[in-house]
Amino acid sequence: MLQSNTNKLTIKSITIEDILYRDVEKLESNNDEEKEYKEEISLYRDIIRFILSDYKDKYNPEIEKDDMNGIPIIVSFRIWPLCKWLFNNNKDLQDAYEEEYGSRRVAIEKRPTKIKGKVARRLERLVQLGLFDIDENKVKSQRNKGLETLLYHVPRSGILVALTLDLQNCDKGSDRYKKMLLLTLNEYLISIPPNYKNYDNYYYYFLKTLLTKCINKYDDILDYFFYYMSKHSFGFLINFHDLRYTMNNFIFEKILNDNNFRELFYETLNNFKTPLFSKEPQDKLDKKILDTELKNIEKSRHMIKVCFKSDIESQIDKDMWESLKYDTHMMKSFQYTNSQKKRFIPNHVYKNGLYEKIEREKVINHQIRNEWEIIKNNNLNSNKITMIVKCQRCSHIFSYLYNIESQTWDAVGLKP
Repeated sequence: MLQSNTNKLTIKSITIEDILYRDVEKLESNNDEEKEYKEEISLYRDIIRFILSDYKDKYNPEIEKDDMNGIPIIVSFRIWPLCKWLFNNNKDLQDAYEEEYGSRRVAIEKRPTKIKGKVARRLERLVQLGLFDIDENKVKSQRNKGLETLLYHVPRSGILVALTLDLQNCDKGSDRYKKMLLLTLNEYLISIPPNYKNYDNYYYYFLKTLLTKCINKYDDILDYFFYYMSKHSFGFLINFHDLRYTMNNFIFEKILNDNNFRELFYETLNNFKTPLFSKEPQDKLDKKILDTELKNIEKSRHMIKVCFKSDIESQIDKDMWESLKYDTHMMKSFQYTNSQKKRFIPNHVYKNGLYEKIEREKVINHQIRNEWEIIKNNNLNSNKITMIVKCQRCSHIFSYLYNIESQTWDAVGLKP
């Protein structure tokens, strides 16, 4: 049987974030620990990829598949077909087999047995992570009727990880990528708890519409949404206020740097309709509800704008307080050093007359922050965000009311 020197602590420390986002290509191949870790991540990823594989049982079915919008997905399986598939698709397992057994003849149908224990231990960890479930009842083995074996089920979290991994390896110009992207987005949206999808939670329906329009245009927005959801147990532990706040700030950065996305954002917002508005009235009560919704459309758009403005300004305030934790002179020194692309020691500052130059640097202070807060509190226009900006000519730092819908940031000529 193939032996592994992998430390049990390493197996236990593997996280969903490691499986989805750890860039193992940057690890050093000549470092034994990093090489072993890379092989571990590769094995976990291949176990997950099995869910979307084209594996078929020729005689005795040991897997169960469902169809999700034309994509076949394995939703339950036994360990034997997984081992067979892994043996043919994981190069590290193949290399380890060759190293241990060399030219010794082992029947092809028995070779997966050599990795069964190793795979079972990784499945235990994936069960702990919530990506697989074990059926409470064992099932009879297809090869040995006298034995019983575990039956694994794939919950939504496991399917989401499999879909996200598949996207990372898809050709972005392919039809499969477009199909998988839409399926993945829909599955992530479904995973958001139902209580956040009440008809009067307008932001959910606006975000859903915006994300759908981003498909094949702004995949970075979708990637960030998937990343956020994976960090919060795929929606199970989500706080919707935090989701809105986080997505709004990421979207705002995109708006500042991409005028085409800015146009898409406001096109989506200005055409947004409440979820009940699109329904055909069936009776007088439905018509009354739709008449009310018609009046609520402008109200809902205004609420989305107010929330967007509030979230951005809250983050600006946090950033300022973070900056104010540091000594003003120290911040000026760092800023001046960075602008000169040099490092100075204290003696150089005084001997070379740099002290006066450093003191002329403009940095955020309490007075600037207080002025910003006064302007923000007096700014009731939901289209204008109270920014802290720096003049590109004189480096003066001041508050600026930025009309995000009508102004492009590059035309303003200031640095946020």
